[in-house]
Amino acid sequence: MNRRFHIVAATTLSAMLLWVSVNMSYEYLTTVSVPLVIENLPAGKAIATPYPKTVQIKLRGNGWRNIAFMLGADPQCRIDIRTLQPERRALILGDIVDRIAIPVGIQPVDMKPESIYIAFDRYVRRRIPVALDAAIVFRPGYGQVGSAVIIPESITVGGAALLLSKIASWPTVHATFSDATSPLDAEVLLADSASHYVTLSPRTVRVKIDVQQFAEKTIAGLAVATRSVPPNREVILIPPKIDIVVRGGIEQLASLTNDSFRASVDYAAILNDSTGHTDAVVFSPSGVQLVSKRPERMQFIVRTRL
Repeated sequence: MNRRFHIVAATTLSAMLLWVSVNMSYEYLTTVSVPLVIENLPAGKAIATPYPKTVQIKLRGNGWRNIAFMLGADPQCRIDIRTLQPERRALILGDIVDRIAIPVGIQPVDMKPESIYIAFDRYVRRRIPVALDAAIVFRPGYGQVGSAVIIPESITVGGAALLLSKIASWPTVHATFSDATSPLDAEVLLADSASHYVTLSPRTVRVKIDVQQFAEKTIAGLAVATRSVPPNREVILIPPKIDIVVRGGIEQLASLTNDSFRASVDYAAILNDSTGHTDAVVFSPSGVQLVSKRPERMQFIVRTRL
């Protein structure tokens, strides 16, 4: 029985090896990712045209050669700037594969992107504000108080003057915070999608976000002012004060008083009203949400000032 098993196993293995040998002798298309490295930039110059970190090259060859190439040393395309013309030019498939050690018998057939444009500009440095890319999931009953604090607020970016003039802000990598119930304080990396042709300093920022348990608070007797009233007119609001209910962090709400809020009615809104009632606009501190007003609308009387 054991002898028969060994015979079956050997026969099966031989058949598999024969199948692999036959199939690997056929031609296949294989795509490899090749990193681009640009070297020997002139002093005071930088690349002014964004280019990819890698190119995707499609190769044709029999299975054995493709496997040997892919299992060998990682291919890399090194572009020496001194070999390029000073004016803008495009590198196409032939230019790239000339700089890659591709074995005989493997034929490059396609590249993505189809071409790479290289141009130069003077090297400059600029301070650019950081834009936080974050998603925060709060535990029920909790929320963010105020704006996120980013330290430092801006970073130094070095690169081609033309490129930097088009950059309004630099994003962080996407950060996710779950079940937040207390203030967040984290180091966040800057996005590096363009870091192969610009320099970033620093490469990380510190992010602080105040998270508090939320509650509601009533602000009673908030006086409502009238704005832009002509000198010869007088507006009487009925009632002249309102009560508001606001929502925010417990610690934040504890420090708020009537003086922390402003309520007003614009004279132009009164003139355009035909119902005899108007709405007060309430201005709240950052991070505080207006829940309701009592009353929602007020009556008004406009009369000539004596």
